Amino acid sequence: MSTRNQVLKKSIAFLLVLIMTLTMMPLTTFADSSDEEVDSTGEDQQNYSTESQIKDITEKIAAVYAEKGADWWGTSGTWWDATGMSAYKKAFSDTAKDISDDSKQAFINKTISDITSLGTTVSTNANKLANAVNGMSAWGYDPTALWTVNKTRINAVEQLNNIKLEDATKSWYSTIAPYVLLSLNQGEYSSDTLKNQYVDYLLGELENVDWSWGVDTPAMILQGLAPYYNREDVKPEIDKMLVTLSEKQTENGSYGSANSDASVIVALAQLGINPHTDSRFIKDGKSLMDGLLTYKMPSDDGFGYSDGVYNEYATQQSFLALIAASEVMKNGLPYNIYDFSKESKSAAYANGAGGKEADPADPISEKEMKVNFTLKADSGVWIPRTTVTLKSDATVYHAFTKALDEKDFSYVITNKNYVSSITNASGKSLVEFDKGKHSGWLYKVNDELPDIALTKYKLHDGDNVVWYYTNDWTKDPDAVEAAGGKAAIKEFEELTKENTVGRIEVEATIDKDGKGSADVSAKDISDAIAAAEKDDQNSGIQPKKEIKIVINADSKINEIKTKLPEAAVTELGKKVDVLTVQTPIANIRLDKQNLDYLLKSADGDVIFTVKKVELEKKAELTEENKSNLQEKIKGGFIFDFNLVTGDKKVSQFADNLQISVPYAAAESENSNGIVAYYIKDKGSLEIMKNCVYDLQTKMLSFSTDHFSSYAVGYRNISFNDISKHWAKDQIVFLAARDVVKGINDAGFAPDDKITRAEFVQMLANLAGADLSAYGDPKFKDVKAGEWFAGSAAWAEEKGLVTGSLENGGGLSFDPNDSITRQDMSVILSRYMSKIENKKLEEVNKEVEFRDKEEIGKYAASAVIELQKAGVINGKTVDIFAPKESATRAECSKMISVLMQNYL
Repeated sequence: MSTRNQVLKKSIAFLLVLIMTLTMMPLTTFADSSDEEVDSTGEDQQNYSTESQIKDITEKIAAVYAEKGADWWGTSGTWWDATGMSAYKKAFSDTAKDISDDSKQAFINKTISDITSLGTTVSTNANKLANAVNGMSAWGYDPTALWTVNKTRINAVEQLNNIKLEDATKSWYSTIAPYVLLSLNQGEYSSDTLKNQYVDYLLGELENVDWSWGVDTPAMILQGLAPYYNREDVKPEIDKMLVTLSEKQTENGSYGSANSDASVIVALAQLGINPHTDSRFIKDGKSLMDGLLTYKMPSDDGFGYSDGVYNEYATQQSFLALIAASEVMKNGLPYNIYDFSKESKSAAYANGAGGKEADPADPISEKEMKVNFTLKADSGVWIPRTTVTLKSDATVYHAFTKALDEKDFSYVITNKNYVSSITNASGKSLVEFDKGKHSGWLYKVNDELPDIALTKYKLHDGDNVVWYYTNDWTKDPDAVEAAGGKAAIKEFEELTKENTVGRIEVEATIDKDGKGSADVSAKDISDAIAAAEKDDQNSGIQPKKEIKIVINADSKINEIKTKLPEAAVTELGKKVDVLTVQTPIANIRLDKQNLDYLLKSADGDVIFTVKKVELEKKAELTEENKSNLQEKIKGGFIFDFNLVTGDKKVSQFADNLQISVPYAAAESENSNGIVAYYIKDKGSLEIMKNCVYDLQTKMLSFSTDHFSSYAVGYRNISFNDISKHWAKDQIVFLAARDVVKGINDAGFAPDDKITRAEFVQMLANLAGADLSAYGDPKFKDVKAGEWFAGSAAWAEEKGLVTGSLENGGGLSFDPNDSITRQDMSVILSRYMSKIENKKLEEVNKEVEFRDKEEIGKYAASAVIELQKAGVINGKTVDIFAPKESATRAECSKMISVLMQNYL
């Protein structure tokens, strides 16, 4: 191949990658680039890759991004830029170079606007949605709760999950799929089935990659596959790819451009490979980092592509590479710069469509149209229905401004896209939030609430536009429907309605033995309650009032006593809904019912004591007990909890309280296998089935109705047939808590049908039922002594199952029959009401299943209840398949959802 053809082919390859990955980047990004020349041959470019020098370049680029305003972030900023700045802030602990709130808002507006109206090209839609998920996650926003200016919720994750891979791959997808896969890992957003499909697709693309086009595409594929390196089918392919990448590296350490070098460096960092010292990526003494740095600007605040001219895209990619390389060089561990799965996230709200909003252009069509316009205030009509004549290419914006201008009204349109205030001709104004937290202006077109901004909505002849002020859009039926139903509104309210918290901080006094004490004064508690009540009044809603007592002490402390005066306990019991005591050893959270109980039990001052005791020093345990426990308890510590009021010890509570203890999970540990143990008097262990580990806070939380001794354990669950199964995490979660077992020592058989006997046994395990008391089953087909006899008798006595009447009389349980999906729904519904005495919450809107007529009358209400509670889904979007047999995996998923959300 001639040199000219090679150059042409590389140029085309770069353009393909650039086009497919920068769908969200306007052309102005490159039009604004400077023509500053780079001397890429000078000696000063060589050997510039020390950590301190890399840090200097990174900080200068970060300063450039920090200085860019809302105009840039709302038009040219991409998810890669958001990722880079977020990763930089964490990696370098820089508090000075901040992106302004206005710039973040502009980026939110742009991102939401980009995915509001998707096109017909599936691959482009997937790219935009993945960009939204990754970009929003980088800045701590929840991609499942993106709200348009007209109060319509967009769930970017759900839309991305609904895209079929086979449809997306009909167009170029090789450089899009890696970032879709990365986006699906920004939270518990997708099933393993879909992720595995993407892994398989990328493996296929890697196998067929044309290396003569350069390393950009294979490097991007590697970025998507890197998190799956330990999979047996992925590791050998990545290892082969690393060999090829090493072979393709040129003698100056580079692959021919800053973009190529940066893409490879980011991928290597994900694998924990140091791009500056790994011998595979050093050629003639020049490392890959040396290669990248040959393209830096002399001012150290940007990069060129390969021709000595500053390039925005090259700078963007190199910024990511510098951060990733710095982390690997510093820590020697794998570093995924795209991973924000452990970050807390909150909903994002658009108040425009981008950065600097230009005034909408005047309509230019020669044709005219007539639309009807009405303006309604919170009470009464300000502009009765009137006809407005417009050009045929006019938008809602033009109808609104013309109608109000003709009536001599004034108004404020935020970012040219959201009406925040209207003042009528008499001078009366209605402004957003005037009538409460959820009040404001909305509009409808033909009785429907659009999901796009007023400057984007094109009108047609005869359309009816109604502008109206709502005192609470969450109570507006049309707004509720646009937001995704009552379940979405409930979730919105949960996101925005937080407890009003009165916070108290107390410094503990610590003695030489590491024992601490903290006295909370009655005045401190009264002041905290007053602060919470003030916030309550200002909020306009009715949140719970919480008092949080934070005890500050050295993390090495082994005991802490927190003392509350009796008078303060009385005030807490009467005025507060939640009390949290936060210490370095553990956190305790009491709800209203337990506070009432504490008030009734109080016989003087109340003292909470939390101890962290080394197992070997636990005097109450025998040496045999300690030896047995040593194998199961992680860290070798036991947590003791005590409460004393006056001279009286209080161990039992009115209801479950929540305890959280710190635990740093090892990288090799599946968080679903981390459990809490209750240590009984004789040293035996009981698993707290409702325990859940939070990867973000690194806290293990569980509920209990009594104070005692507890410990953290890890159960390594390793069935050989679930490693790639979509229900792996749910199965591990249940197996670690002894709710489910495998069919043998090695396998779980997740896709096997589950029998009625197996199902009720799982529920008995979940309830912790003592089955020794249930040895006389009433079913004719269940014999005493059979492995399921006790659980069948228990389920019958508790009203979970009734059996079927046989022709000859008597009841049959049909233990070996596969349980149907509708029967499983009925039994689970009964379990929650009869055993747990709990009501399921409505978190989803009801699905109108097309096969609802096939659901038995006895099961209809249970199916609806569990579907709305998020416990069970249809086999497809609108097919429930009530008489199909349930699988062991499906059952595990349902019980896991119940445990983690309701128990």
